[in-house]
Amino acid sequence: MNDFLNGLNETHREKVISIFPNPFSESATISVSGSEFPVSDLEMKLYDVYGRLVFNTKPTARNTQLARGCLSAGLYFYKIETEKKFMQTGKLTID
Repeated sequence: MNDFLNGLNETHREKVISIFPNPFSESATISVSGSEFPVSDLEMKLYDVYGRLVFNTKPTARNTQLARGCLSAGLYFYKIETEKKFMQTGKLTID
């Protein structure tokens, strides 16, 4: 069981994606670090607090702008994954 927990902690230590500023009003930057995968393989899904998918995008570069568009102010949850594996989840707040 300790091996499992060590692996879990190791996974959470490496942060592949950063989104800043957070919270944001008009736009935020999605920054991808690491070179073990092409950025074009990533997909970001944004969900509202009710679990509804409200936005879906594929970053086009290591630093991609995320425009607020028609999203309302509030708390959102993001999930970033590739076709082959889950990468990261987090919270995003829009003012």
